[in-house]
Amino acid sequence: MAQSLGSRVDGLVRALRAFEPGEYSGEDCARLVTTFARAEKALAAARVRTAARAAETNQHRKEGFADPSEWLSRHTGGTARDARTQLDTMQRLELCPATRDAVASGEVSLGQADEIARTEAEVPGSEADLLPLAKKSGLSKLRDEARKTRANAIPAEELHDRQRKVRSVRHWRDDLGMIAGTFRLTPEVGVPFVNRLERDAQRLRRAAKQRGDIVEGFEAYAADAFADMIQGRAAPATSKRRDVHAVIVCDLRAYRRGHAHDGEQCHLVGMCIGGPYAMGLLHAAPERFSSAVV
Repeated sequence: MAQSLGSRVDGLVRALRAFEPGEYSGEDCARLVTTFARAEKALAAARVRTAARAAETNQHRKEGFADPSEWLSRHTGGTARDARTQLDTMQRLELCPATRDAVASGEVSLGQADEIARTEAEVPGSEADLLPLAKKSGLSKLRDEARKTRANAIPAEELHDRQRKVRSVRHWRDDLGMIAGTFRLTPEVGVPFVNRLERDAQRLRRAAKQRGDIVEGFEAYAADAFADMIQGRAAPATSKRRDVHAVIVCDLRAYRRGHAHDGEQCHLVGMCIGGPYAMGLLHAAPERFSSAVV
């Protein structure tokens, strides 16, 4: 059976090698993109399922690999980290039968399946909402929705504590000697920072256009804006408005009433501000808060 399946895959590879898009109409090519994408996702899922079964019987050790992910990455040409993620995803899909079937049929990708499986593990029942979204959208939209689902399932105080614990800034030198890095900031710090950075980058881009310069990508102007900020060269804010970014936990009855009674919650998460002041902020400008939990 394995030999027969392998022969059919070999035949498909030969057909793809001989395939020349220029011999087909644009409409035919558009249809083939959909077909190829589904086949690619189904083949990727079959590869990982097969690798997981091979690892169960220690086949990777026969080729001199102690770690199944290292062995799989050798055959895929990818990284061991990606291979490990894919193997873990396939294991988690045992709890998501509908998503597992969708992956096997090529309806969703392994990346989409990973988001669904992770969210289902933290928020049971979420698969039913996320799977239809995965079938009709890309990974970015699904990832955003899955992230919101996971975050909304965490009590506001606990969420803020988790965010504080994982805050980080990492930096390193890349191949060109550039200083590269990543950062993870809590919303009350990160949102105003990103808003300021994007406003300044847009301003620099507009100025370049007005001067008649060759317009670069937005990321280049964001880098210039960031450099101006840390070197104290950033232009002063043109508005006196200051954004407030916080999480307010408030009893729904208190919010509707406009003030809190004894025993009713109303406070800013992570800050020693509560009662009338927090309620006043929420009612005065609710759109200026990153989130409000009632």
